[in-house]
Amino acid sequence: MEIFQAYAGMYQYKHLPGFAGFILNNHLNEFVQEQLDLSFRLNIPLLISLQQRFSKEELLQLSRHTSTEYLTYLKDNRALDQIKDSSQKWINDQLDIIGKFQVTGQDITLINYVRQQAFRKLIPFYTKDIQQALELSAEIDTFMLGTTTTSIDIYVNILKDKIQDESLLSNKLITASPAITFLFDIVQKKEIFITGKVLEVMGYSRQELQVAYENILFSLAHPDDIANISESIEKLVERNNDSVQQVEYRFLHKDGIYRWLRTYFVVFRRDERGQPVELLGKTFEITSEKETALALQTREKQLLEAQALAHIGSFEWNMNDRHSVNTPEVYKIFEMDADQHYEEFMGHVHPDDVRRVQEAITTSFETGTYECEYRYIKNDKE
Repeated sequence: MEIFQAYAGMYQYKHLPGFAGFILNNHLNEFVQEQLDLSFRLNIPLLISLQQRFSKEELLQLSRHTSTEYLTYLKDNRALDQIKDSSQKWINDQLDIIGKFQVTGQDITLINYVRQQAFRKLIPFYTKDIQQALELSAEIDTFMLGTTTTSIDIYVNILKDKIQDESLLSNKLITASPAITFLFDIVQKKEIFITGKVLEVMGYSRQELQVAYENILFSLAHPDDIANISESIEKLVERNNDSVQQVEYRFLHKDGIYRWLRTYFVVFRRDERGQPVELLGKTFEITSEKETALALQTREKQLLEAQALAHIGSFEWNMNDRHSVNTPEVYKIFEMDADQHYEEFMGHVHPDDVRRVQEAITTSFETGTYECEYRYIKNDKE
């Protein structure tokens, strides 16, 4: 930890220790109250945050405690230790009532200014000697200069460490993710940054893509899918919010075969007018998922064709919410235009067969199998 010292002995004072002792013994309440009053007038961010947790009386007691500790250091001519100890607590996140990252640059400069003004207001009560007052004022300025400079240095280092940690976390997440991460310039319609599993998903290295194609997305996407991609981007730009837009498309792999990709877009950066200019994209390969879905669609189509040929229908009927899912052949067999509720269905069952159907349904809940032969009357036909 680096403590700012413009010259040797910068924190050894002639008048400040006696002045600090005088305040402790005679004007502690005035010193504390002056700081709080000025802090409220200046709307110090940290104080506004503390107001949500503590009453004014509690803030007064906390300020009295911290001011007593602060003035005791100065009374004992340990100004350098005061800066060192308070700075170390801040760095180690051991401050009494606030977190390490709650302190802002405004807090540092304003709090030290408030303390400086509180000191100055009490100088006339301490001495009537003009020369002593000037020398004391100069010592206060020197101490506040050192405190502010050291605090700003620490604040900057804390921010640097935080940025490095967040950057490291982001890199780790990108490395661990099976996706490609990229930034897309909406105005130029091209990628300006790409990273992640580029080689695994596309077969190209990142360098190969950026050298060979000015616009990777639209150059290698299947021609039939380009309009869909463009439309998805346009919708996201038009909404201009933080929602996520999803699009699926085919992309030409380096091996010459089209693979299915799914990309999630979100607005990353806007211009001074608030209009989106860059999108953040996350792309995953979904070829296996897509092929499975297409295969299921094909099998479902084949099943429906087979049912139509055999004049057999199939259905799923949820008796609780009265909802059913029917194949087209069911509608033909029962001559229905829409789904039927249970009561409507039973109204078409032949009166002599109603009891048989009801019993079969009841039995199905016990055995798991529904099987019944019955007559059904619709449009004057049985």
